[in-house]
Amino acid sequence: MRLGCCSARWSSAPATSGSDLTPASGLPAVWCSPGLPASTANDALVLTGTIRWPTVIDNHNRSAHIGLGLLPSARGKGYGTDVVAVLCHYGFVVRGLQRLQIETLADNAAMLRSAERNGFVREGVLRSSAWVMGEFLDEVLLGLLVRDWKPTSKAYL
Repeated sequence: MRLGCCSARWSSAPATSGSDLTPASGLPAVWCSPGLPASTANDALVLTGTIRWPTVIDNHNRSAHIGLGLLPSARGKGYGTDVVAVLCHYGFVVRGLQRLQIETLADNAAMLRSAERNGFVREGVLRSSAWVMGEFLDEVLLGLLVRDWKPTSKAYL
């Protein structure tokens, strides 16, 4: 599967994948080629983060949890919003899901912004649900239903 968005600013995989280009985490990678076409040579691509697309989709309820992580050097450039848009397109159009869900730390303003820009709605707070660096922190639960999704030109396959 090859995903791209926003003038091919990023891609889920380099033009030619290889073991030397797979992130150590084993998660799908987000490769960035600012201003360049998605077919750019591998040496022009820069690893910017990972996405979390579920290995298990709740087929009965047609729902899935999504997530992403960007390297510090890739933050603040709109990639998070773009990645969420493409994951929504993939979930709703390609996989035929009815609901997507995101959980993020309550202080993760960037992820909250990216989700809300793509139509996700805050549905609740999971109080003290995440153990992070020696303390329990709240998580925010966000959801998006296919009927509420407004596709943008940013998301395409």
